[in-house]
Amino acid sequence: MLHHLIAVKECTKAFAPMPSGLGHYDQALYLLLGRQLEEAPGSGPMWALDFGTFFGHSAFALLLGAGKASQTPRTHVLTLDIFQQPEWLLRQPHIKVFTEKFGGSDGPAVRRWLDDLCSRCGLPKDNIKLRTQDVMQLRAEDLQAISPNGFPLVSIDCGKTPELMNKIVELVLDNRVTPLGATLVFQDFFDWHAPWNAYAFSKMIDRGYAGIRHVAPHLGPLLEVKRHGDIGLVCQTGGSGPIQEDWCRPFAALEDELHTLDQLVTLVEKTGDAGAARQLECLKVGAWLRGNRTAEAEALIAKLDAQWPTYLSDSPLQNAYRRVVHVKTNHKDLTLVLNTPHRANRTAPAARLGRRLRQRASMIRPFALKPVNAI
Repeated sequence: MLHHLIAVKECTKAFAPMPSGLGHYDQALYLLLGRQLEEAPGSGPMWALDFGTFFGHSAFALLLGAGKASQTPRTHVLTLDIFQQPEWLLRQPHIKVFTEKFGGSDGPAVRRWLDDLCSRCGLPKDNIKLRTQDVMQLRAEDLQAISPNGFPLVSIDCGKTPELMNKIVELVLDNRVTPLGATLVFQDFFDWHAPWNAYAFSKMIDRGYAGIRHVAPHLGPLLEVKRHGDIGLVCQTGGSGPIQEDWCRPFAALEDELHTLDQLVTLVEKTGDAGAARQLECLKVGAWLRGNRTAEAEALIAKLDAQWPTYLSDSPLQNAYRRVVHVKTNHKDLTLVLNTPHRANRTAPAARLGRRLRQRASMIRPFALKPVNAI
C-alpha cells in the first residue's frame, strides 16, 4: 500500500519551489488514484483525462502514483488547458519564479516543466500528453482518437463557468469518452468561484447518470459513471447577477440550488467531515446573493458565525462575508475580516493551537477512500 506521507513528501519536494494548486490531501488523492489506475486489471495503456492543466501538478501526481506500482507505468494522462493565466496571477512572486525559469506560462513552458519533473523523478515524460485546447470546442471523437477505450479516470478542474460545466458534463457522459464505471473527480467541488461544480455533481446523480463511488477525506465525494446519454443542459446560461462576476451569475432557480446544497450537506455530514459540511453551507451565501436576497445572505453569515466550531478554520466563512460586502458595495476587498465576539473565540491562542494539532494528526492518519456503503 502506498504510504501517503512518504509519497506526498516526495511530490511536494519535486514541485518546490514552483507554484502548485494542490494541497496535502489533493496530492495524496492523485497519488492514490494514479496507483489504482496502474494496478487496474487488463493490459495496454490506461488513460486519465485532466480537464484543466494549470501548471501540470495533477497530471504529474497521477503519473508519480502510477510509478509507485510499476517501473514502466502504462498509465497515461491527457491534460488540457488554454494556458491563459490572469495578469494578477502572473505578478505573484512564486509564479514569476516559474515564468523566468521556463520562459513563460504557456503550453510549451509547462511542457518543459513537466519534462524536468519526469526526468528528476525517473518517469517517462511521454506518458503525459499536454494539449492546448479550448474545451468548449472539444469533440468526443477527438478524445476517442487518443484513447479508443475511453478514460476510466477524469479530473475536472476547468469548470470555471456554467457553460464550461455543461460542456464537461456532456463529454464525460459520452460513451466515446468514458467507460461505464469511470471515476470523476471534481477539484472545484467546494470552490465558491465555481459553485456550479457541486450543483452539476448532484444533478448527475439525481438524473441517474452517476453515483457516488468513494468519499475522499477533506475533498468530498467522487462520482462513478452509471449510464451514458444526453443529460441536457444542467446549468442555466446567459443570466446576469447583481455584479459582473461569473460566480454571481444565476445558473439555477434559487430554491433548487439551495435544496441541492442541503442534500450535499446532509451527505458529507454522514461521512463525519464537519469542515466539508461548513464549506457547503457557505456556498448557500452565494446562492442567496445570486437571487438578489442580500438580507438572507447576511442572516446566514450571522448564523454560521455563531455556530462555527473553534476547531475549524473559518476561511470559508470569511470568503462568504467578503462576497456579501462585494455585492453590497460593488467593490472587491479580499482583506476584509468578519470580526465578531465569536471569531475572537476562534482566534484565541488555545483555539489556534488546537487547530494546528488537529491538522497535524489528520495529515499523518493513513489516507484512504471511504466506500459509499460506509456512509
